[in-house]
Amino acid sequence: PNSGGSTRRPLMTAYRQDALRVAGFLVEHGAMKVSHITKGALVDRAGTILLDNVYGWFERERRGVYGLTEQGKAALSGHSPLL
Repeated sequence: PNSGGSTRRPLMTAYRQDALRVAGFLVEHGAMKVSHITKGALVDRAGTILLDNVYGWFERERRGVYGLTEQGKAALSGHSPLL
């Protein structure tokens, strides 16, 4: 999603793109186990993304089950659901 020669816009890294995929999956399906998120969102490192929570988008609801924060829902606005 990066256009060549763009300035004043943050670059879309592969990590951020995967985090957006995970967030989009959680918005659509709700909180669930990490293994289901990994398979459903098609992101192999979903567990690491959820655990590290670099952007503050995810919250641990109980052991092994993650959901999305309001900040995570807001991050999805303006992004294609099929990143």
